[in-house]
Amino acid sequence: MSNAETQLHPEPTLSIDRARFVNDACERFEADWRSGCRPSMESFLAAVEGHERRVLLQELIALEVELRRERGEKPVEADYRSRFPAEASLVAEAFCVTQPMSIAGYELLDELGRGGMGVIYRARQKGLNRLVALKVMRVGRLATDDEARRFRIEAEAVAGLRHPNIVRIFDVGCSHGEHYFSMELIEGGNLSRVIPLLREQPRVVADLLLQIARAVHHAHQLEFVHRDLKPGNILLDGDADTPIEQRTPYITDFGLVKCLGPGSEEGLTRPEAIVGTLEYMAPEQAQAGPIDARTDVYGLGAILYAMLTGRPPHRADSPMETLVQISEREPDPPRRLNPGVPRALEAICLRCLEIDPERRYPSAKAVAEDLEHFLRGEPISAGRVGPLGRLRRWARREPELVFRLVAIGSITLLTQANYLAHAPAERKPLLHLQITSLELLWMASAILIQTVARRSERPERLWPAWIVVDVTALTLALRLLDAADSGLVIGYPMLVVASGLWSRHWLVWLTAGLASLGYALIWFEHLILNGPQPNVFLNIVVASLLVTAMIVSHQVRRLWSLSRFYERRPDPR
Repeated sequence: MSNAETQLHPEPTLSIDRARFVNDACERFEADWRSGCRPSMESFLAAVEGHERRVLLQELIALEVELRRERGEKPVEADYRSRFPAEASLVAEAFCVTQPMSIAGYELLDELGRGGMGVIYRARQKGLNRLVALKVMRVGRLATDDEARRFRIEAEAVAGLRHPNIVRIFDVGCSHGEHYFSMELIEGGNLSRVIPLLREQPRVVADLLLQIARAVHHAHQLEFVHRDLKPGNILLDGDADTPIEQRTPYITDFGLVKCLGPGSEEGLTRPEAIVGTLEYMAPEQAQAGPIDARTDVYGLGAILYAMLTGRPPHRADSPMETLVQISEREPDPPRRLNPGVPRALEAICLRCLEIDPERRYPSAKAVAEDLEHFLRGEPISAGRVGPLGRLRRWARREPELVFRLVAIGSITLLTQANYLAHAPAERKPLLHLQITSLELLWMASAILIQTVARRSERPERLWPAWIVVDVTALTLALRLLDAADSGLVIGYPMLVVASGLWSRHWLVWLTAGLASLGYALIWFEHLILNGPQPNVFLNIVVASLLVTAMIVSHQVRRLWSLSRFYERRPDPR
């Protein structure tokens, strides 16, 4: 790039999805801080690079400064310069932007919140002398043409909504290149701040969600889909001393709103970008599929789940794994995490969170009606889930166990069929008993591992246990059947391939290594008992296992590379 080009573009802009990433990181940082953890900025910056790291660092510094000032502390700029010596100018800018300023006809009093998409200030509208919340999108960082378009869409959408549980828009404008709009000032903070208090108050939870669902239905009637419903986007009036049941929820942040009406620039069936907050995202959003009102129904269920359990429906170590969970797995039932949740409220929550949109409530109005029935003690429509429905949910919730039970169960049935197919004189009862016992023990071990994993905060730590049990069981079966040179050896590479579903290349190599070791031990025992004999099977099987592991490991690494790329891709809208 030439010097002239460098001068014309001194700071690159963030794409919309990366700005959302910064916004979510700031929300997590603030939530941790307010919970008393006092998180380290360095830990939030560890996996972020380049310009995105500079943006996030500046936002975190400004956010921490405001939080410390709220506690009566007096943060000093020099302290932050010593922590980040290479970013002295950025630290100075962060301290500068925390100071109130003036824009258009507003006097900015203090900051209410910030993130990758901009800053919200408490402000005084000078002409009318009233307090408002002023959302400002800064130039030079996020105000690209596309971002400005989305900003206008948000303002226009909310301006057309008239509901007591939706934050009202007062004014929209652009001052000195800074896009802004003013809205109703709700000073009680967002819903995420009171979630720890809601676990033991199911009726309060139901009443809050009832009001939110009615507001969402109002937006749907005007053919707007929010697409980013989450506790952080629900504001509450009142203050910390006001009982939660007396506080009113308000939906805010329509930055990802989509119009489904005729003539809208985004049609219903147009392929979507993956947008939204990952942990509260509907499966069709995670798959970049078509969006409709049922997408927000999932969002309502995700908010309800968070209020009942204290955490979102899905959370994993990486965005890729979280997307896989959202697309393929049912969340754990709320009662498993909080036994005090009423069964009816759990049923409403799980119906909202169905992976298939066709199985969810058809509308936010239907969600509200069931919540009303729950609050009145009447039967709800979501409670009618038959045995097949419960089996389907269980299978999607625990696929590792289900796959093993189906596979091992099928093998066990075939074992019995083969035994009975032989003439009585050809049967070997002792061998049959040993093989059947091994298969039953294999299934019991799988159930035990899954039971322990379900109670663990880090179930992935038990993944190696699955591998050890599977390889050991297969090796013992081959030994008992004296089938080391039979087609049953295909079970080893199948286990290597299956281990790739965990998306960890080291687990692939662990499986291949244990399988090679197990097969070599069978042949070593055969060598001791029968003496030296020509052996081509050992070399062939071990070589095939290593080649299979190389291929599967390469595919896993490729998926991780694609995941990292798509986390940073430009938003295609």
